[in-house]
Amino acid sequence: SALEKLTQLLEDIAAQPLYRDNAARLLLDGPQTYDAMLAAIADARHSVHLETYIFSDGEVGQRFADALAAKAREGVPVRVIYDSLGSRSSGHTFFDAMEQAGVEVYEFNPPQAPDAEGGITRDHRKMLIVDGAVAFTGGHNIDEPYERASQAVSGRFGGASGWRDTHVEI
Repeated sequence: SALEKLTQLLEDIAAQPLYRDNAARLLLDGPQTYDAMLAAIADARHSVHLETYIFSDGEVGQRFADALAAKAREGVPVRVIYDSLGSRSSGHTFFDAMEQAGVEVYEFNPPQAPDAEGGITRDHRKMLIVDGAVAFTGGHNIDEPYERASQAVSGRFGGASGWRDTHVEI
């Protein structure tokens, strides 16, 4: 069949087998995304890997920091990579507290001179991988503007709208 030929072509190109029987769930806006991510962290048994551009030390960031620290205290390996520019408003004490709880924290590209091409490389990825079995990726940072549903999703227009973005749980 055409699908079998396409599958074989993709596997040949990638030199890897395709993973089958995955499920994907579209997560609209922060409330849905944060609830799913925090639930996955709470259920982690083997590992938690988080990479993000903005990791704020506000209320939202503290909820994530507490969840990550709790898992690390349980003995689950937890690793965090945050972008130094995107997370510049968060103080080092915020990340130090996670490290003291056992979280491995890495600052991506601390301030320095521009690279050879004259730019400064940023880590704009946003990923959470739990137990190597469930992953989240998309546009959500860990920050207050994402905490509320956007006008587009909530149907409420006005100043209380959150930042509109999407994530996917796989």
